[in-house]
Amino acid sequence: MILRQKDIFKPLFGNQHSKSVTWTQEIAEVRHEYSHQQPVSDIDAYRALDNMARLLVLMDETAKAAEVKTLRDGLLTPTPPAGAKTQTTSSALQAWWKYAEPHEDIRKGQFDENTFAAKLDDVVRDDGSAPLEYRRADLFFKKTYLTKELKAVLADTLKRLAGTGGESVVQLRTPFGGGKTHALIALYHLVKHHADIEADDLSEILKAANLPEVPRSRVAVLVGTQLEPTGRKAEDGTQLKTLWGEMAHQLGGKDGYALVKANDASGVAPGKDTLSALLNMVKTKFGSPLILMDEVLVYQARAAGVRVEGTTLQAQTFAFLQSLTEMVAGVNGAALVTTFPESHIEYYDHNEAPAVFDRLEKIFGRVQAVRVPVQGEEIYEVIRRRLFDSIDDKQAQKVVGEYVELFEHCKDDLPIEARGADYKRKMLRAYPFHPELIDLLYEQWGTMQAFQKTRGVLRLLARVVEHGWMSGAARPLITLGDVGLEDGEMQATVTQTLGEAEWRGALASDLSAPGGRSYQLDKEQAGEYAKQRLGQTVASAVFMASHSGGRSGASPNPA
Repeated sequence: MILRQKDIFKPLFGNQHSKSVTWTQEIAEVRHEYSHQQPVSDIDAYRALDNMARLLVLMDETAKAAEVKTLRDGLLTPTPPAGAKTQTTSSALQAWWKYAEPHEDIRKGQFDENTFAAKLDDVVRDDGSAPLEYRRADLFFKKTYLTKELKAVLADTLKRLAGTGGESVVQLRTPFGGGKTHALIALYHLVKHHADIEADDLSEILKAANLPEVPRSRVAVLVGTQLEPTGRKAEDGTQLKTLWGEMAHQLGGKDGYALVKANDASGVAPGKDTLSALLNMVKTKFGSPLILMDEVLVYQARAAGVRVEGTTLQAQTFAFLQSLTEMVAGVNGAALVTTFPESHIEYYDHNEAPAVFDRLEKIFGRVQAVRVPVQGEEIYEVIRRRLFDSIDDKQAQKVVGEYVELFEHCKDDLPIEARGADYKRKMLRAYPFHPELIDLLYEQWGTMQAFQKTRGVLRLLARVVEHGWMSGAARPLITLGDVGLEDGEMQATVTQTLGEAEWRGALASDLSAPGGRSYQLDKEQAGEYAKQRLGQTVASAVFMASHSGGRSGASPNPA
C-alpha cells in the first residue's frame, strides 16, 4: 500500500502526502516488530501513536485523534512501584497548546511557507497567486500586528494624502524579510480597499492620523522584480516602455500617460515640469497620488543593459527618480513610499548591484524619512498575531508566574536579567514561546542572508508550532529545545537556511530518531529523562545557539 502512495495518499492529503507516507511507514515498522513478537520500546510506541494522531488530524478525525493522543501521552509517564506513594499537584502546568490555538492551516498540517512571502504585484493582480490572507484587506489587517512604526507609516501617509502633514517621501529600510513589502501591502489595501477593512482596524489607523476617513487617492504600484526594462503592453493595449510610463498610466490612465508618452517612447526621463503636471492632474481628476515602489534596485541593475541614445535606461531612470522625489515633495498631497535593503548583498546578486545601491541611497537620502516597520520586542506580537488564532492570556499569566517563581528559586544559577520584572513582561509578550527562542532567531539567525529576518522567524516558528501541536511531549513554553530537530523535515528546513550540507550529518548523528545519540540517551535513561526528552532538548538548544551570520554572513562549519 505504501509503495502506491501517489494513488492512495494524494487524494486524501494533497500537498501533505509526503509527510503522511513517512508517518505511515514508521507505524508499519512498529507494527511489524510487534507482529513478530519483538519487543517494542515505549519511545517507539509513542512515535507510532503520535504518527497515528497526526494522520487522523489530517483526516479531520479530531475525536479519534484525541483518543490516540491520550494513549500516546500516557506511554512516557513512569509507573511507580507497587505500594509507592504518589504525589499529585493541581498546579502542574499544561502543554502550551492547551491555551494557545494555532491558525487552522497549522493545526491541520497544511501550512504553506509561501504564506509569509507574498509579493506586492501578486496582491495587486488579485489572480489567486497571493495567499487569500494577503489578497483580502479584512483578513490582512486581522492578521497584521500594527507595530509602532507601521502604524506611524500608515497614519503619516494618510495625513500626507489629506494635505494635513506627514512625510512626502518615505523609505522602508530593514534587512531582507524584515517587513518592508508587508508595509507596502498594508498601504495598498488601506488606500484601495479601505471599505473592506473591519471598522475597529480602520478606526485605529484613522485615529492615529486624526482623520475622519481615508482621503480620496489614486495609487501606482511599481515592483522591480515584476517590471521588465524592455516594457510591457497594458490591458488597454498601451505599450509601456519605462518606469515613468508605467507610473503615469497607473495614476492617470490614458490622459496621464499622454503627458509622458514622448518620454516613454524615447526612453529619456521626463523633466520636473512634466512630472509636476502629471501629479497635479492626477490630484485634481482622481485624488491624491500615492506611489509605492518595491525592489527598485533589481529593476535598475537590469536596466543597465538597455541602451537609450548615448546612454542607458538605468541612467535615465536614476534621473527620473531624482526628479520624482523632488516633485512629490513639491506637490501637496502627493506621497512616495519605497523599500530599501540594508545592503546590496541582501537583495540582489548582480555585478551592478553595489553601484546601483550607492546611487539610489544618495537619491532617496536627500528627501526621504527612514522607517523600520518592526523594532525590538514588537516581533513577539507580530509572531503571535500571524501564527495563532487565540491565546488565553489568563493562563499565560499563570504559566509565566510559575516560571518566575522557578527562576527566583534558582536565581544563583541564572543571569541577573532573568530575575527582573522586565523579563516577566517579555515572557508574557512572547507566550507561548520562550523569549530566548525568538530573540536568538531574530538577532543571531536573522544576520544570515538566507534566513530573511522576520519572514525567516515566522517560517521556522510556524514549522515548530506545527511539529509540537497536540504533542504529548510539549512543554508549557516552546523553547530552544523544542524546535523538533529530530524530525527529518525540520532538519531540511534548518540545513537549507544554514546553507551547509555538512550539518545534515551532524544532525543525523546527534539528533535524528531513532539512531541519534541524544535520542538513544533518552531511550536508555527512560522514566522522566525520556518523558522530558532531556538529551534531545539539550542537544537541540546547543545546536540552535551555535549559529549566526557573523561577519561573513555564514554559520560556523560543523567540522
